[in-house]
Amino acid sequence: FYRINEHQADIYVLDEFGALWQQRLPYHDEQSLLVPLQRFLQSIQYRRDALLPMNAAQPLSLETLYYQLLPSGTGRPRRIESRPAPQTPVDKP
Repeated sequence: FYRINEHQADIYVLDEFGALWQQRLPYHDEQSLLVPLQRFLQSIQYRRDALLPMNAAQPLSLETLYYQLLPSGTGRPRRIESRPAPQTPVDKP
């Protein structure tokens, strides 16, 4: 989940075990906010897959869902809106 408050965004990550992580970051646009997070979560998935035995039938696939809390600002959130996963640019490592 993320919520925009003027030039900052609060990001919340809830994992499959129910652990919650939160961070406040500068907000420029949705892509620049979510792409680093997407890369980090993908690297976790790659490491998990690498630890599986070679004869494993199929790696565990975890889906990452993105939501924006609305309305933006300091008021109480009223709804959530599903957002597409950010597209990681190929030309930027």
